Amino acid sequence: MNFRVRRLTALILVLCLAIGISACKKTSESKDNQSLKSQNEQTTQSDEITEITIELNDNEVLGESFEVSEDELVEEYYQDKVVSYLSPYVPVYPDMNEDNTDANKVGLMLPKSIATIVEVYDEYTKIQSGNVEGYIKNESVLFGKEAEVMAKKYGSKELTPKAQELQVRKVAYEGSSILTTVTASSTLKYISEYKEWTLVQTDAGYGYVLTEEVDIKYVLKSAMTADEYQAYLDAEAVRIAAELERQRKVMRETAVKAAIAKYGQGNTLSNYSYDEIWLLACIIKYESGWEPYEGKLAVANVVLNRVKHAQFPSSIKTVVYQRNQFSGVSDGYGGPSWYFSSNFYNVPMSAGAYNYASLVHPEECMRAAIEALLGINNIGNRLYFMSSSAAAKHNLTSYGKDIHVIGNHWFYNR
Repeated sequence: MNFRVRRLTALILVLCLAIGISACKKTSESKDNQSLKSQNEQTTQSDEITEITIELNDNEVLGESFEVSEDELVEEYYQDKVVSYLSPYVPVYPDMNEDNTDANKVGLMLPKSIATIVEVYDEYTKIQSGNVEGYIKNESVLFGKEAEVMAKKYGSKELTPKAQELQVRKVAYEGSSILTTVTASSTLKYISEYKEWTLVQTDAGYGYVLTEEVDIKYVLKSAMTADEYQAYLDAEAVRIAAELERQRKVMRETAVKAAIAKYGQGNTLSNYSYDEIWLLACIIKYESGWEPYEGKLAVANVVLNRVKHAQFPSSIKTVVYQRNQFSGVSDGYGGPSWYFSSNFYNVPMSAGAYNYASLVHPEECMRAAIEALLGINNIGNRLYFMSSSAAAKHNLTSYGKDIHVIGNHWFYNR
């Protein structure tokens, strides 16, 4: 069997003990670029240990150091198995033609996938896994003991009862009450171990079984067809997006809770959601992050005055994302623009991606949002504001507007 690993370093330590002789002899050898087959053929003693280090570069993803006892037999299950370790995947070809390309693959093995060996050739192995059958290059996968070690390290543990029935206990001792009884055909999810007990998840909840009473199976992914891979990518995209949004939500809520505790004067502002408070702080930062605190408070009150006014939408969100109001904030359909979402709403308040970032005081933006919601108002019922340069361009004073100037903004009513 000719299969290779990119870099394979073997360190052999031989420990010899003789009865009545107090001596120890150590020998070490180091070899590079040796095939796994040649290592397995070395003559070794029963206590000899080979440490195999697999260093993966370029598109390879798993860098691990395994200690493998050369006299230790490969478990029967893994004797006809291979495990993949290359990223993004190992292509499975329809034949052993050297002209095969990624375009004509019949399937693929993602990293930490397992397949059954059908037949082994010099450079290829025919495998079957899931709905895929075809040929993979031997250099792209692990065989024998290495495959077993990899599977046990990265596979998810599933437990099955050795007996026809197994009692799952509520607490880790034999006198504990029974949570449930499962049959030999049941599969239990491994959680953790405690002494001679294993914590498992069952349909009835979490409980304990004696470790010696269950068989352990290490589950890896199967190979995928092209369609299955696309479905996998789509599902991963959804999962990653959901996880990213969860993290962002935690970030927003944590910041708002801290601001309420600091500036809320004992009021929890329970009439407003964390997202609403965060959005108000974000529009303050967007429109007046570099302005003095009074200017930030004024912008917050423009938003809240509009929420109360019949001429405008009735929530912070709909006011902020109203079309043609806060320039560059709305996508025109009631949601945030890409720029506002990426640089304000979905990043920490301390982040900045515009020319005035160094002048922004993010803490003041949060404070202004909280205090405005508490009813602190420094612009009365004014509904609009404009930069001083824009006000001069539009000759705002000639219209006799009720103008209040704070920093570089003019606040007014039409």
